Amino acid sequence: MKKLAIAICTYNRPEYLKSCLLSIAENHNSLINQICIYVIDNACDATETNRMNMN
Repeated sequence: MKKLAIAICTYNRPEYLKSCLLSIAENHNSLINQICIYVIDNACDATETNRMNMN
């Protein structure tokens, strides 16, 4: 089975990251086990973004 990798680059934009991740989850729910999401955080100082990256 093929898998899809998605890379998301972010820097101090937790609201956009959350929106992006929710959009992926909602629109590709049937494929969620076949998707690998990489979040590239460029040394962000936003606490909310760091917390989201840890989960």
